Amino acid sequence: MKIITLLNEKGGTGKSSLTVNLACGLAIAGYRVIVLDTDMQANATTAFNLQKEPLFHDFIKRGAPIQDVVRPVAKAQVIGEGFALKGALWVIPGNDE
Repeated sequence: MKIITLLNEKGGTGKSSLTVNLACGLAIAGYRVIVLDTDMQANATTAFNLQKEPLFHDFIKRGAPIQDVVRPVAKAQVIGEGFALKGALWVIPGNDE
């Protein structure tokens, strides 16, 4: 298992955009990827067109089981026409708490 963390205190630096593109690229390449969207605005969650409930906050602070908060990302959200999805991609949605 590998963990990649993208962090910057300043807003507007492209953290969510880079995360979404990197996660999609890794899933296309055959990796199984989970994105933990810790952004209060839930930009990565929104980029994958996912609901913001249940939330990362429920998983970390309230001890919700991971199967209750993790959301699969549809193949159409990961790749365009002509690409094969060899891996899988899930998101734990961000929140505003």
